[in-house]
Amino acid sequence: MQEKEEDVSTRAEWKAVLVKDFLELQRLAGQDASTKERHSLKEQAIGHQCCQAGEHLGDPDLALLKKTLRLNDWQWQG
Repeated sequence: MQEKEEDVSTRAEWKAVLVKDFLELQRLAGQDASTKERHSLKEQAIGHQCCQAGEHLGDPDLALLKKTLRLNDWQWQG
């Protein structure tokens, strides 16, 4: 999956990747230790993807992506 993520370059592609991962993160909101660990790992993966998106997108596209995902700068950095 890492190789696929490295090929992502457009705002629409980043949106698709991040929306999918945010939905999976919501699904992992359980209470047992295994689910908490998977939730934490997914949060880390999303953070990595946000950094990658920031490196590949220009400021206007990045701002639009944040707005589309309804994330403020604090949440984006999260």
